[in-house]
Amino acid sequence: MGLAQEQRVLARLVTEPALRLLLLQDPERFGVELGLDLREVAWIEAISSKQLTRYADALRNKRRNEVAKLLPLSCRVLGETTYAALFHRHQRRQDAARTEGLRAEAIDFSSFAAETLRKEGTEMTWAVDLLKIEGARLATRDDSRSLLLVRLNHRVADLVCHAIEARPEPPRLRPSLLVGVRLARSWRQRWAAIPLPTWFCI
Repeated sequence: MGLAQEQRVLARLVTEPALRLLLLQDPERFGVELGLDLREVAWIEAISSKQLTRYADALRNKRRNEVAKLLPLSCRVLGETTYAALFHRHQRRQDAARTEGLRAEAIDFSSFAAETLRKEGTEMTWAVDLLKIEGARLATRDDSRSLLLVRLNHRVADLVCHAIEARPEPPRLRPSLLVGVRLARSWRQRWAAIPLPTWFCI
């Protein structure tokens, strides 16, 4: 078993509880399903739970850092501690149904984090807006998305300026509607921000 295959098997073991159970209950079938011989299965069985836990933590940290790179402004505003806590909750929720692909996970996390912050009544309304914007930007890379509407509590320019300049105070509440339109599959997505009356604040 080469290094790449070894890493794939270990990654699946730490993210798929059903696969770990199969290894414990029926090692031979486990080997057949993953294309491993008896010697390779025996090597995996010899790995301690502590080693698997360390590997799982390393994988989660790597994944968290990769998702943060796709949501840079949101993570800057949330701060490392809040972002890490939200991502940990997101991954626990994902254990039974892992999202495929880094971009898909970033989109799923942005939606989860925005909804969690909104439901828990935090004062981070502008972090919620940034999560919505960056999640929408990633979602529109899919050519099948021709129209996307995102309701915000702040103006996009205000959000971006405050995040980039790391201002401690939130931007002023000035609701807007962010509209993304793609008129043809081969065309680039076009964005427009439409100001809304203040009573549109969520």
